[in-house]
Amino acid sequence: ILSAFGVEPRHATLDRAVLPPALLDGVRRIVVLIVDAFGWSQFFEELERQPDLFLAQLLNRDGVAFSPLTSVFPSTTVNALTTANTGAQPIEHGVLGYTLWLKEFGALSEMVTFGPYAGNWSYLQTGVDPTEFQPYPSLFKRVREEAGVGAYIVNAAAYRHSALSLMQTTGATYVPYIAFSDAVAAMAALANTP
Repeated sequence: ILSAFGVEPRHATLDRAVLPPALLDGVRRIVVLIVDAFGWSQFFEELERQPDLFLAQLLNRDGVAFSPLTSVFPSTTVNALTTANTGAQPIEHGVLGYTLWLKEFGALSEMVTFGPYAGNWSYLQTGVDPTEFQPYPSLFKRVREEAGVGAYIVNAAAYRHSALSLMQTTGATYVPYIAFSDAVAAMAALANTP
């Protein structure tokens, strides 16, 4: 994605078989859909159960590239999404799992709420800025600042101001949704905006 907009990626890009360069020629918009906790095998089992799904039809169109990607280790949501949203490796961004010992706070901490594991409060309440905690800029920020390209994230309204979202998506215009149908409508509207 960064390369498509002329931004230098931090690490090696996807293999050409996964994302053929010809698919990016003249592209002005890229939509990335991440379905958390939905694996490759599960996907094909669902397509076998429901072969008439639109997605199954889409995969058979000319010019569509569809390949499996492996996740990071450990493949937890907080680790994988931080990696996907920053382009940094887990060892670089440090958000390795749901529960981490954070020496900065001297506490076992829960990363979704960004607070002490045994507490029911967040470090946000003490004035900690989560955008300063995770040191790598998001891909959204990089394409916006380095290429002048609008960057959006369509995500659940409940996560809009969460510490984890702030760590991962600074630089994006946050487009909240309530129901998944809202998300699809928002993505379509953004993709079709002139």
